[in-house]
Amino acid sequence: MGRKIRKSFVVLNHKLTNAPTLELPNFAKSFEIGCDASNVGIWAIFMQECHPIAYFSKKLNERTLNYPTYDK
Repeated sequence: MGRKIRKSFVVLNHKLTNAPTLELPNFAKSFEIGCDASNVGIWAIFMQECHPIAYFSKKLNERTLNYPTYDK
């Protein structure tokens, strides 16, 4: 196996076998909320100091795909 292939395998293996760790919230510090909607799904993330606290994602069904982006 070439070096690039081996390195790619190690990186891919690590990403598939190690889930990102969520942080516990510190209520003395400020929070950040990010969200987005597309023609496929919606997502939101709750962060503190660039560390994820909680997240949500959902694939939209046929009915909700017709909603305006603001309503999604």
